[in-house]
Amino acid sequence: MITATELSLSDPAEGSGNETAGPRRAGFRQGWTSQRVVLLCAGVLVLVQVASRAWVLDDRWLFGDDLSLASQSMAMSLFSSEFLFEGRGGHLVPGALVLSGALIRLDPMEWWPLLAASVVLSALASLAVWRLIRVFMGDRPAMLVPLAAYLFSALNLGGFTWWSATMQTVPLQAGVAWVVADSVLYLRTGRTRYAVTAPLGLAVTLLFSERAVTIPLLALAVLALLLHVEGVATPLREVWRRTRALWLGILLVLAGWTAAFLAAVPNEEYSAVTVAQLVDTVRHFGSNLVPGLVGGPWAWTEQPGGTPMAAVPPGLFTVSVVALLALVVWTSCRRRGAPVLWLIATGYVTINVVLVGLGRSAFGFAEFLPLSYRYYPAEPVLLAIVVALLFALPARAPAPAAGRIRALLQEAAAEAGARVRSSMPGRWVGRLLVPALTVVYLAGATISTVGHVEAWEVDPARDYFTTARSELAAAGDSPLLDQAVPQDIMWGLGVPYNTTAVLFRPYTDRPQFGQVTDRLQVFDEAGNLRPAAVTPLRTVEPGPLTGCGWGVQSGETTAVGLSGPLIPLPWTVQLNYLAGRDGVMTVALDSGDPVRVPVEKGLHTVFLRLSGGGGQLTVRSDTVGLGVCIDSGVVGDVAPSS
Repeated sequence: MITATELSLSDPAEGSGNETAGPRRAGFRQGWTSQRVVLLCAGVLVLVQVASRAWVLDDRWLFGDDLSLASQSMAMSLFSSEFLFEGRGGHLVPGALVLSGALIRLDPMEWWPLLAASVVLSALASLAVWRLIRVFMGDRPAMLVPLAAYLFSALNLGGFTWWSATMQTVPLQAGVAWVVADSVLYLRTGRTRYAVTAPLGLAVTLLFSERAVTIPLLALAVLALLLHVEGVATPLREVWRRTRALWLGILLVLAGWTAAFLAAVPNEEYSAVTVAQLVDTVRHFGSNLVPGLVGGPWAWTEQPGGTPMAAVPPGLFTVSVVALLALVVWTSCRRRGAPVLWLIATGYVTINVVLVGLGRSAFGFAEFLPLSYRYYPAEPVLLAIVVALLFALPARAPAPAAGRIRALLQEAAAEAGARVRSSMPGRWVGRLLVPALTVVYLAGATISTVGHVEAWEVDPARDYFTTARSELAAAGDSPLLDQAVPQDIMWGLGVPYNTTAVLFRPYTDRPQFGQVTDRLQVFDEAGNLRPAAVTPLRTVEPGPLTGCGWGVQSGETTAVGLSGPLIPLPWTVQLNYLAGRDGVMTVALDSGDPVRVPVEKGLHTVFLRLSGGGGQLTVRSDTVGLGVCIDSGVVGDVAPSS
């Protein structure tokens, strides 16, 4: 039977500290004081975690996908299918995208709205996990151990240090804690509200992370485990019998989400993955997860233009594996249901890793994916669940002796164990072992956190945008031609949202971006705006008119020959012309769209951006009485002038 200080399903109190029902060790006043101390300590831990996350994020800025999301949020309707569903790499996260778009529009290309939202979401997730632990353990002092394990786990680092990960990871953690807690409370109390709030919580979480689809599996396994340790012979059947309304609601939510996912996400996102790639992904994820469970990885490698990568010391990996195996064996011998709990944890991690592998293994990055610690979103909550249940599960009763000699040996062993526990060293070991291990874990997690911050001190995106904004303010009135930002700022795959015209749109103190300018300037790798020139790939052929070159008369079109053909791409064109009056001419490549070019009376040079290909330029005078002579020109790319 479960003792008074162990896990119980019979007490209907929710999170009041009475889930672990039993007699008070002293009077009401002493018990209430002890409970208040535990609650105060837990609250302090949450505040410290929130403050530490604010400290970590204070030195961050928009990174990678954040910039792409920011530019798309400013260019698209937040509720359009283009913004919510297209080009999301197999993700269906409309809630995360709408929240991100709203925050970005609040103050475009600024970090503070995302920082504030990250801190608030982290606080909500921490409170949800605290509530879950109270459901399992009440308010006894030991509940601080699983709470600290979640709050300061290094497995969280990759999931909250940049917004594109935070917007999915942290709501998922809150959802795991909420749904599992409500499921346990419904099993324990039978109150209808939990049969409503658990599916509702799952539905909200699915709007932020498709990995929430695995939450019901974890909740089901936890409920079955609790009934198993109560002595129920068929726990899964009993879970269904006692919580049928809950699971009908969850199945309804999953059915609706599955239909939406199949309609919104193309099948080809997952079709190229092989079994060998999945196995390789699972292996690498497992080898990087284990050190994180004991506070690792301790060390990180700097990745210019990328997130820090874990550099686990070989000794730490060995120690963490030995420690984890020892914990599994020891708890399996001491706690009833612990072997099942470890199987549940292993299965849940494996399922989540397989889901990651389905979407990412085909790219051939299985060895590197787990090193960023981004792909362990639910594992910190799972860690808290496992630790809390190991405290709450009932002690394993000794097996009945088969004979007199065995009975005597068991009795002698029990007496020896009691003497050791009652001795001074035994009492100290029993009292200090768990706190000491917790301190070691927190020390390792702190080292990992500080190392992660130091490894990401260099932020090229923040420096680039800060410099570029200052340069734009002093750039003058000449229009700027659009260009892609450097690869270490935003990946080239983000076209067309990786261009200066899109990303610098929120800055009001700047010249206009256009397709034509009389002064060619370009941003360099550091964000400085520098005079530029066209590197000639093709030149304008000499024209047939002496002293004019290529003549363009009012209302007529002239084909201006190039020194060779161009493949269809965006090109920059420099034209040197002589105009008889101010006006407008239209210029195009053979296969591209035309661009209207303002011209001024006299001898001038104009630069324009054309898309297309072919072996000639088509030039037309669109102003009555405007005649233009094009003497020379070049077509190519733009580079800063030496």
